Amino acid sequence: MNRIVKHLFILNPGAYHLKRRMNAALSEIDNFFTMVGNKDYTVHITRFPWDATGFIRSFMKTVDKETTVRVYSMGGDTMLFDCLNGVMGFDNTELAVIPLGRENIFMHGFGKLNWPLFRDISRQYAAETIPLDVIRYGNTYVMSFCSVGLDGHACLKIQELQRFFEKSGSLLNWMSKHTYSQFTFVGALMAAINKKNIKQYYELKIDGEDLSGERSLIYIANGAWNGPAMYPAPYARPDDGELDIILIRPGKNLFDVLRNMSAYLKGRITGNTPGFELRQGRKIVLRSPDPLIVNLDDIIFIDSEVTIEVLPGALRFVDVIGNGYLGWWGG
Repeated sequence: MNRIVKHLFILNPGAYHLKRRMNAALSEIDNFFTMVGNKDYTVHITRFPWDATGFIRSFMKTVDKETTVRVYSMGGDTMLFDCLNGVMGFDNTELAVIPLGRENIFMHGFGKLNWPLFRDISRQYAAETIPLDVIRYGNTYVMSFCSVGLDGHACLKIQELQRFFEKSGSLLNWMSKHTYSQFTFVGALMAAINKKNIKQYYELKIDGEDLSGERSLIYIANGAWNGPAMYPAPYARPDDGELDIILIRPGKNLFDVLRNMSAYLKGRITGNTPGFELRQGRKIVLRSPDPLIVNLDDIIFIDSEVTIEVLPGALRFVDVIGNGYLGWWGG
C-alpha cells in the first residue's frame, strides 16, 4: 500500500532578492506538481523569525498520523533552524533542504558541488530519507553546532558589522555577502578585545564527568561545518550518536587567543594542541555566575544554565544524493 505524502514548501523571501525570482520559484513548484499529477502541496512564505516553526506546527494539527508531511526548507540556515523546530516532535514528518542562503552551513556537509541537485524539486520529491542526529537545547533543536563563550560574542559583532554594511551602499553590501570568513576574523578580534569575553568560569559536566574551569570557548558539534571554509570539528557527524566537543582554555594575551582561533576555525587542532581539549559526549550541562552567551547555528541565546544533548537519529532527512553525510571534505 502506497503511503500518503503531503508536501509543504516553506520559502524565505530574503533568499529571493527580486520578486520575479520568487514568482519563478512558485511557478516551478506548480509546474512540477502539475506534471506529476499531484496537487497536494502547500506553499508558505515566511514573514518573520520563527514564523515557519509556528506554521508547520499548526499545519501538522490538520494532518492525520498516517499521513507523512515532507517539509521543504527553501532558504538558508535560519530557515533550516525554523523548519527543524517545526518538524521535531512529530513522527510523520520529513525535512528536505533546498539551499538558497548566504552560507548554508549544514549543507556543506553534503558537498557544495551537490547543491544544484538539492535545488532540483524533482529529485527532492523522489528521494529517500536517512536518519540524522539532532542537538536539543531545552525546547530548541539545532542541526550543526552549539557554542558558548567567545564564539557567541564574535557572532554578535559579525551581525552588527553586516547590518552596518548592508545599509551602507552597494559595494559594502556586496562585501557583507561575500567576505564571511573575513567578517568572522574581525568579529572575533572585536570580541576578544574585551577580556571578559575570553575568560569565563564554567561549571561543566560532560556525561556526568566534572570538567569545570575557565574557558574561552566551549564548542559542541553535530556536524563538521561552522561557516564557509570553517570546520572546527572536521570529524563530527550527525549520524554517529555523539557530539564532538572542543574546550579552549583562555589565552595569555590577545595574540594568543587569535592564533588559537585560527587553528580552531580550520580544524587543525588535535588532542595534543596546547590550550585545547577534545572530547565526545551525549549530554553537556553548563552553569556560570556570569551570563552564558550561547550560539545555536548563528542564532544567539542568553542563559544562566544550559543543558545540551544529542537525539540520535531523531530527524528523517531527505538525502537527494543518496550517499549520506560526507563531512568536512564534501564542503
